[in-house]
Amino acid sequence: MQTRAPIPSSSRQGMTILEVMIALSVLALLLSGILAALLQAHRMTQESIYQNAARASVQGAVEQMLRSISFANLPYTNAANTLQPGADASTTVPIVFNGQLEAPLALSISTSAIPDAGVVPSGASENLVNIDVNNTPDLASDDMQMRLWLWVQDVSDNTIDATQVRAITIVYQWRFFDGSNSAGRWHLNSVRNIRSSAPNF
Repeated sequence: MQTRAPIPSSSRQGMTILEVMIALSVLALLLSGILAALLQAHRMTQESIYQNAARASVQGAVEQMLRSISFANLPYTNAANTLQPGADASTTVPIVFNGQLEAPLALSISTSAIPDAGVVPSGASENLVNIDVNNTPDLASDDMQMRLWLWVQDVSDNTIDATQVRAITIVYQWRFFDGSNSAGRWHLNSVRNIRSSAPNF
């Protein structure tokens, strides 16, 4: 009966090292995929926080503007985008976020036409503001940067007894730094409110 020669121990050891290397490679590949998924989830969560903060800040600016200025003194433009005589073209509105008073925001009444959805306004009065989303007053690098354009237009319609009605529209951009782009990514949104001289809810 013929017997096989035993496999040298050095060969068995080499196969074991190869198997370990393959296992480690597979493990590293799986871990890198999990890490990438976690980073993507973190970026999406942060982006959602910034998006909600931007919308809340803009909506708050509208509410504070209406509280600080009476409806009769609210500057507005007519259907031809002409600022009405005697109306102040700009006003200062404080922005409160996370219980902290940000720098007052000068909201200028833009006399250019409102652009289509998704189009950055051109020729309109631009306002810049930084919002401390993460509540870190000493760290300005993580603030959310915003650009705002405001329109207050007369949309009264006497044919249906809708007198002294104003449409308040704010088109705004906010920038989010997700780590993939050092310049950050700008997002464009808008908020529109209809107000009248009579209280509405």
